[in-house]
Amino acid sequence: MADVEVRITSQAAIGEDPNTLEYLVQQLRQAPRFDRIVVRINNAGGNPQEAVAMFHELRRHGVKVTTIVEGMAFSAASLLFMAGDERLMNRGAMLMIHQPSIAIRGTASELNQAARQLRKIRGEVSGIYASHSKNSEKSVRRMLSTDSYMTADEAVSNGFATGVLEAPAIAACVDLSQFRDVPEAALSLVSAAESKEERPVMANSNTPETPVVNPESGTTPEVTQPVTSAVEKPEAPTHVTMTIEEYEAFKSKNVAPEPTPVVPEVSPAMSSDDRLIDVRLAERSRVSAITTICQMARVPDAQVQQYIDGDKTVSEVSMELRSQAVQNTPPVPNAPGTEQDENEKYRKEYRDAVSSGVRMSTDEDSFIQSRRVSDGKELLGVLG
Repeated sequence: MADVEVRITSQAAIGEDPNTLEYLVQQLRQAPRFDRIVVRINNAGGNPQEAVAMFHELRRHGVKVTTIVEGMAFSAASLLFMAGDERLMNRGAMLMIHQPSIAIRGTASELNQAARQLRKIRGEVSGIYASHSKNSEKSVRRMLSTDSYMTADEAVSNGFATGVLEAPAIAACVDLSQFRDVPEAALSLVSAAESKEERPVMANSNTPETPVVNPESGTTPEVTQPVTSAVEKPEAPTHVTMTIEEYEAFKSKNVAPEPTPVVPEVSPAMSSDDRLIDVRLAERSRVSAITTICQMARVPDAQVQQYIDGDKTVSEVSMELRSQAVQNTPPVPNAPGTEQDENEKYRKEYRDAVSSGVRMSTDEDSFIQSRRVSDGKELLGVLG
């Protein structure tokens, strides 16, 4: 029997293909007989209930489970990490735990029901962390009250990990704005991924060697055909490491350059997977923001979906809703200080005078116009 390897990648959140319970079950069913499950994790989290279901699926087979954090295991992804009998973290990798959360809209009773459900999920999650980290559930709940980040050494010290792998961490480009108090060590993981590119290698072959000038004597040794033997092995190194520029110089001048140390280089280009992650996260952020402002404006669900399907930006939706709000605001009748309010005051004054027996020399409209002029409301002459 052998190992079966499962990867929880940064391509999608937990609960989205391919990081789902259904896909995990499919992978384990299709694998031949195995005596160990190896789970490699590099993920920023997702649906906690899906993560709990995947946790139990990994544990139910009765074989040893080894979980490895290659770059990050945040939020729900940390639950999958706890499924391991052996829990390892690459040097430089990060673990983050916090209490589950959801985004919901509804009535007060619906929100209370959601809160009760969240408390139950928090209880299940706390139990998993406590039983596998050998911490008390009270201590775990205190850690879950905020976003608790741990380096590999800290995870081992706190009982969440069982060992540290001295290997370079693999990071993904993901949006960490959904989390609070992200430490610098975690932010460095999601910057442009660092890659160590191999240098061109000059290896010996069975072809005649190119004459190489001896840098000490300045002489050129005699060119000989290499003698191949199944017994004898060359004592000298069989290759030299050099940069591309040095290799070009070697070909053109036939001069062996001094070997230079290999320096890791940062690849300036983002992989297609990373670009896809950025697009998905940006779309998720757009949909969430549009949904939120539409809820505040009491926009019908059908119109919200039209905004989302129409690829409108958050700014466009906000401006449109603001414009609709202004247009749909009815005028306040007889608002203080308005022209209508002033006219009503003068009309009442005219009618009170007439009802008290005063003989007016002008009609009602002319009186109103005259009073507006006398009060400085109009700059026209008195009519009549």
